[in-house]
Amino acid sequence: MAWETALSRSDLFNLTWGEIDLREGIIELRNGRAKTGKPQAVPIFTPELKALISDLQAERRRVPNVDGLVFTMDGQPIDKLKFEYHFRAARKAAGIKNFTFHDLRHCCITRWAAAGIPTAAAMLAAGHSSVASHKRYQNLTKSDLKTAFKVFTARSQEKSEMQESAAS
Repeated sequence: MAWETALSRSDLFNLTWGEIDLREGIIELRNGRAKTGKPQAVPIFTPELKALISDLQAERRRVPNVDGLVFTMDGQPIDKLKFEYHFRAARKAAGIKNFTFHDLRHCCITRWAAAGIPTAAAMLAAGHSSVASHKRYQNLTKSDLKTAFKVFTARSQEKSEMQESAAS
């Protein structure tokens, strides 16, 4: 979920089903980000995120929880120390060094930038209020840069062709 939404660990632990609007296709933190209180609204736009939410709904039907939390363990809130222990164990088993859970937030925001998501939209989805803060999360590669400009060029060409068709 962090990979798809850029939600922080604390925001995920506190996420409730009331903050996921499947009709509108958006996850909106009612009180803003846990860390800053800034508004954060993330569209549910990838098949992977839709499938994950579907799986979590099935889990909720199997083991409900009175708090309406999205992420639980056996219907109870997730213990932060246990989570950290298991995250580190999984990271070690995968042979990954120097990677924190928060790095998933950086990865997500970088992917949004590489895909050409407008900065203002990405900032709202990430819960950032300053461009400077938002830019620190982006780690674009040369390949990302080239891909973004190819997409931009293709969109510009389509727009020109549509304008020419409309003028004819």
